[in-house]
Amino acid sequence: MFNHQGALANLTAAINTASSNIQSLNTEEKDGRVYSAFIRLTARDRVHLANIMRKIRVMPDVIKVTRNRN
Repeated sequence: MFNHQGALANLTAAINTASSNIQSLNTEEKDGRVYSAFIRLTARDRVHLANIMRKIRVMPDVIKVTRNRN
């Protein structure tokens, strides 16, 4: 994710509008302009999760979205 002002706020708002709750969120700076966000969130089922990921993936500041099953 690009490190722009409001990027994290936009990300959490997108998750909220997708009717999901954030259980935990951690960020890790990669360099001065990019960081990774690790988010544990709630989803009703895999279709709901796919819709949430799609909403995040189309955001202009987002570079990549992946699912971690751990």
